[in-house]
Amino acid sequence: VANFVEQNNLYYLPKFLRFSKGGRISLNFPCLLFPQYYLAYRKMWAAALIVMGIMLLLKIPQSLQQMQILLPDYLPTLRQTGAPAELLQTFQAFSSRLDAHETLLYNAAMISSYLEISILLGLFGNRLYYRFVLRKVHKLVQEDVSPDMKRRRLRQEGGVNGWFLVAMLGIQMGASIIFSLIMMLVMLLS
Repeated sequence: VANFVEQNNLYYLPKFLRFSKGGRISLNFPCLLFPQYYLAYRKMWAAALIVMGIMLLLKIPQSLQQMQILLPDYLPTLRQTGAPAELLQTFQAFSSRLDAHETLLYNAAMISSYLEISILLGLFGNRLYYRFVLRKVHKLVQEDVSPDMKRRRLRQEGGVNGWFLVAMLGIQMGASIIFSLIMMLVMLLS
């Protein structure tokens, strides 16, 4: 396990020992503040992508509520700039639809803002990492190779990778851009 974790053994090994004795909660500040980046940095890609997807989905009601609030303010500006009549009609129709569901949008936005997945991951991120480490270490230890090769494989598969953090940042930015484009398409097609 120490070879797999590699960095911060003094932090993780006592927590892992407590988890092995039945503990469940342990505060992890990096995971609390930046959950998807922490998970990617620790090479837990599947969990990082799932968390990013959930975080994007939870932003949909808030984005729609912001559109409902801001769109009426932008319509006069669009008229003054000479925007095409079709575009103005589309924005007006979308704004009317959002206004018709104002209470629903408000409630959905409030609920989604309280569903902070980062708080849960801040409390259970170490436990998630513990389970990830045990699963990977168990698999690697089963390989029929020399002890020296096992140690190298554990270090290669485990540890951290700063480039994964940068890659996750790029994926998050790309997903946010795609999300914004989809929201604009929904607005234009409605």
